[in-house]
Amino acid sequence: MTEAKVVSRESLPSWSELQHLSDDALLDLFRSSPHELLADLTINTTSVRMIGRDTVIKYPCAPYEVAAQAHIASTTSILTPAIRRTIPGRTGLNNFYVVMDFVHGTTLDSSWPRLAPWRKLMVVWTMRRYVRELRKVPFQHASKEPWPGPLGDEPIACIGPLFGEYDAGPFSTYAGLADCFAHKLDVAVRMKKAPPFVAPFDASMPLVFTHLDLVPHNVMLDDAGRVWVIDWGISGFYPQWFEYAAMAAGWEDMSRYGGFLARGIAGFYEPQRCFIDSICWALVTGAFM
Repeated sequence: MTEAKVVSRESLPSWSELQHLSDDALLDLFRSSPHELLADLTINTTSVRMIGRDTVIKYPCAPYEVAAQAHIASTTSILTPAIRRTIPGRTGLNNFYVVMDFVHGTTLDSSWPRLAPWRKLMVVWTMRRYVRELRKVPFQHASKEPWPGPLGDEPIACIGPLFGEYDAGPFSTYAGLADCFAHKLDVAVRMKKAPPFVAPFDASMPLVFTHLDLVPHNVMLDDAGRVWVIDWGISGFYPQWFEYAAMAAGWEDMSRYGGFLARGIAGFYEPQRCFIDSICWALVTGAFM
């Protein structure tokens, strides 16, 4: 399609004009949309496309991502795109199409250099409040003891940067998660890929709801300057220090003061982060040992 034939975003219909459409009609709009919002599809298999001036469809989404986003919207004041509809995919249980609101704004990594110092402080303070709200989110099954991992009716395999390139679990107990990381440390030490004296996995803190990818490109500032959090695909209940360990590097890449900012947002857990760094070899190269 040539540039002259591409419909501008502003001239797209609103959700109020689209909500009567069938699932198939919405998917046709998704497949034909020229408005792809992800910058580099060569490194990300997820597609997010505008179908309306205030609406996008994201694909694929796992059920636990949909559940997490809805859970956060109903239990916190954190701004996250509202889900309008979910449409099952055709090739498996974990590939839903999710119709959600489009946030008019920019990601924090692109807008940060242009922000005034006071505005940067307000963003960090808002993120700090958001993380504290997340840590108060109730477990989805009030009558059960929390288990580690994504939201679901039963334990689900854990994914994310702290687990390496492969899934871990599922774990029915916190102790199971701790044992997994203890084994990774043992592998790294035996293969001489970690120092011989590393502090053990810290299981002293409670399992709390964790975004687990709270890096600047998953934080948005809308046109009114409000702070939004997007992409809940690897979120779940994890030890309290996981948030900092997963986000610190992304903030350090954005700013020379990024490490300080990450600590201000999620707390100081550098020793626990060093534990993850110590077992990196076992998480990747030695994942099946």
